[in-house]
Amino acid sequence: MPTAGKFVGAVTFAVLALWSSWLALPLFPDGRDPSWFYEVNGIAGLWVGWAFVGARAGRGYSAATGIGLTGSAMVLVMAMFFHASEEMLERALDRRYDGASEALVSIFEIGIEMTTWLATPLTGVALFCGGIVAAFLTEFVGQRLP
Repeated sequence: MPTAGKFVGAVTFAVLALWSSWLALPLFPDGRDPSWFYEVNGIAGLWVGWAFVGARAGRGYSAATGIGLTGSAMVLVMAMFFHASEEMLERALDRRYDGASEALVSIFEIGIEMTTWLATPLTGVALFCGGIVAAFLTEFVGQRLP
């Protein structure tokens, strides 16, 4: 059921994911084109904000801290999984894998490789502090509006 907390959670986490994506874009190696980077990350933030953070609005600000940190981690993991899966599919179409199991394992290898490119203090602080702020805004609205 739609609530104001879910709406605010979806909007704030989508904005957070897009902002973090904007900060991370210059960190990609030369020649790497992160296709659908903003879109995938924004949708991941939207979904996490609606289904996870917004659904837990109204539990208090101490709970919101943990929910915000968990939500940020969920956005990060979801985005890396989707981007790594896309890269794996491109490699699979180039016939770089001998079998399906090798391709599936490479999703995690690619995700870890992408995370090492993008893991800087700026992106980490922005994502996790932004997650707490977004969860606090969601909590604020969730307590005041049904």
